[in-house]
Amino acid sequence: MRLFAVLSAACLAATACATGGPAASAGGGPAAYPDKGKSIRLLIPYGAGGGTDLAGRLLASGLEKDLGARVVVENDPSGSGQNAMRNLAAAKKDGYTLAFTPLPATNMMYLDKERGATFSGKDFEPIANHDTDPIAIGTSAKGPLKSLAQLVSEAKAAPGKITAGSNGVLAAGHLGLLQLEQLTGIKITWTSFDDGGQLRTSVLGGSVNLEVQPVSELTAAKANGDMRILAIMSDKRWPGLDDVPTVQESGFADSSLATNRVLVAPAGTSKAIIDKLSASIKKSIGQPDYQAQAKKRLLQLNYMDSAQVAALWTQFDTTFAPIAQQFRASS
Repeated sequence: MRLFAVLSAACLAATACATGGPAASAGGGPAAYPDKGKSIRLLIPYGAGGGTDLAGRLLASGLEKDLGARVVVENDPSGSGQNAMRNLAAAKKDGYTLAFTPLPATNMMYLDKERGATFSGKDFEPIANHDTDPIAIGTSAKGPLKSLAQLVSEAKAAPGKITAGSNGVLAAGHLGLLQLEQLTGIKITWTSFDDGGQLRTSVLGGSVNLEVQPVSELTAAKANGDMRILAIMSDKRWPGLDDVPTVQESGFADSSLATNRVLVAPAGTSKAIIDKLSASIKKSIGQPDYQAQAKKRLLQLNYMDSAQVAALWTQFDTTFAPIAQQFRASS
């Protein structure tokens, strides 16, 4: 299962009325956005300290610096992130309530019908992709598993004996595990953890064999000797992890799956505001000091404009809708 982002260009547009003033739009006109005396709320559908939170706070600082308006981060992991996205869908379309959220985890909030989401992808307007974080398969450095080939061999010999955990049902890590099972023909016993610290403790303590998460969630633990990363779901080795093979290099079919963290507005937000925010993100990502901060946070910056993210969003909907149905049917 290989996911592709369709590349297309979005043009910045500026319009003027007959009198030469700015065109009217949500939020008082593109020239007036943002009002320097008004804060922008940035909703993050996860708790503090994780990869999405760290990336979102870096993004908030970049937007503040470039736009000159205060950006207030609000973490809301309730409802497995659905509450934050529901609030975004219902917010005013004026550019002052935004969300920073990962795909395809956000797609699964409404594709998984058992969650009862009151929104869909049509309720959101993508602004830009900020960073990309491939899924990695980790285990305790003190554990018996040394390679992905060994993992697959032992899982085939004793289906269900090997255990794994990740954050959230049908979130990116869980999808990566399902993809690995499909790719290799193995069966792994999976558990959802709402708390990343509890998951890590379970893996290091040996009660869970694998942690399947975005690679940024595992890199620091690998560096300090706690975790071993068996393989990464990418078409190439990841910067700073030159000793970690890809799934394909481990002897299996090519497999790519990543979390793409995107800035999102309510559907119907004016194109002028979307373009201004997108341009601000692109500018921030190009700054050396911003890139240095991203490196400290173990983030791989990867700007995509609104049109590119919209195409990726649609691709994820198409790819993962049947996987959600299949998982629920077999649960």
